[in-house]
Amino acid sequence: MSVAQGEPVEVTGVMMNLKEKQVFVTRSVKARGQTYQIWNKYGIPFSPQSRDRAGEKTVQEKEESL
Repeated sequence: MSVAQGEPVEVTGVMMNLKEKQVFVTRSVKARGQTYQIWNKYGIPFSPQSRDRAGEKTVQEKEESL
């Protein structure tokens, strides 16, 4: 995913303490109408491969519903 400077994005996540510092951990990023999952609801990171498979499944599900 790439975005241009000044392009709007929506970032969803939670504040956490890591090594005694407060950090924002990103769960998902929405840009250009697409949402990119970074972590699932259990805190497990999505690999690029699992994101690709999830996208393929969504396309297949849409095609099957037609």
